Amino acid sequence: DVSRVRYEIPAEQSDAQAFKSAEILWGKTGLTAPTEEFVRIGTTHRMSQIAISIVPGKGYTEESLREELRSVRINSIRCGAVLDLRSGSLTATGEEKDIVPYEDNGVWRAMIVPQTVTDRVLITLDVNGMERTLTKSIEFSSNSRKKCTLTINKISEGINVGIGGWEDDDTDYGGVLN
Repeated sequence: DVSRVRYEIPAEQSDAQAFKSAEILWGKTGLTAPTEEFVRIGTTHRMSQIAISIVPGKGYTEESLREELRSVRINSIRCGAVLDLRSGSLTATGEEKDIVPYEDNGVWRAMIVPQTVTDRVLITLDVNGMERTLTKSIEFSSNSRKKCTLTINKISEGINVGIGGWEDDDTDYGGVLN
């Protein structure tokens, strides 16, 4: 079927060139008479994009988290795709792979073939040799960017102690002093 084009999106998108090569744009125009003038064709993004921001929580500064963050991975995403040239619909196919996103000024970005991820580990971070995971359900759709902000708290091996906040009794025990 000449109206259906198959693609294989790179799972390794860790550099700008690989990230950009994963993009699929689609556009069409109809009923255009032959002309010597240019024909304008508007295009739309057929891929979805995820933008992951990683911010320091308790026990981290931006610098210390950056030093300890070793890798970011998007898990079990189908990277095969079929584009219907008539309608512009893009359908995920093939086996699931882990995607390594591109770091762009502190935001990790990846192109994702439209698909639904249901209640599973979506993102895995390696922070100082310890895997941290985010389990999520999300629908990746064409021409949409999904924002994902992850706050990382420092965890030590063994005992981690947290101190709860104070409880105010809402009574003012002050008075007038002469």
